Amino acid sequence: MIGDIQNYDVKQVLPLAVRGATYRGPDFDMSHYLGPAKAILAAEAQGSGITLNVKFQASDPAALGGSYNETGDTDKALNKVTSGKTKIAVQFTQSGARSIKRVALRLKKTGTIASDKLLTLTIETDSSGAPSGTALGTATILANSVGATYDWYDFVFTAPVDVADSTVYHLVLTSNYTASDTNYISWQGLTVASGGNAEDYTPWTDITTLNLLYRIFQYNFADIPGAAFTEVGNAAAFEAIHFPVADAKRIVRAVATVAGGTATGNSSCVMLAHKRFA
Repeated sequence: MIGDIQNYDVKQVLPLAVRGATYRGPDFDMSHYLGPAKAILAAEAQGSGITLNVKFQASDPAALGGSYNETGDTDKALNKVTSGKTKIAVQFTQSGARSIKRVALRLKKTGTIASDKLLTLTIETDSSGAPSGTALGTATILANSVGATYDWYDFVFTAPVDVADSTVYHLVLTSNYTASDTNYISWQGLTVASGGNAEDYTPWTDITTLNLLYRIFQYNFADIPGAAFTEVGNAAAFEAIHFPVADAKRIVRAVATVAGGTATGNSSCVMLAHKRFA
């Protein structure tokens, strides 16, 4: 039985939308809650031959995955007039099927950048050894938040980005500040003899003598037993399920998978969880 509703949080784990493929929702830290969580799915008819399946997954907190975490000795400037490099990237090969929550880059600022300008980091698929332009996830920070000496800055993805084992991806850094030789951002790197991870644009070119510094933090999601809704077909559905918070790992998300084509009906899901400290 649900007690005082003020002691509960309501989380929209799947926004109201028509879905055409697999959708992975934002992650939630369940350490703030206790007892069973209640999830409610509301779905319109999905269309003839179309099915929708929604389930919950859990993971331990994000752990360090791929990284290049050495002592840097050089700068790679972004969006200077003289260099003309509007994009800088790192190429990496993923180890294990995981979900990237945040990426830390070692950055510094030269001069002054307007307070509303952004640094944008995308995780992109590979196209013949270069970033494809297809962003799997996007995160931003304020360019002016970067200090004058090198430090680590986190780019946090609202929804974790799923990446496949033994697959090449690219971390692509861009900005929207005006190109300048006096006001710009640099990414710290280390000079190497060969095999560097760095790339710059335009066009995309490998920098074989430079490794840029980065850290990837990732989840390892797995299905929560018993935390799945009945498959939705070409009929509206409304269903509630419960799963014990104590039986799940700390981080939880919902995954919606559409099969058989593009759905024509909306679906949404919310989760109610009892606050540990009301």
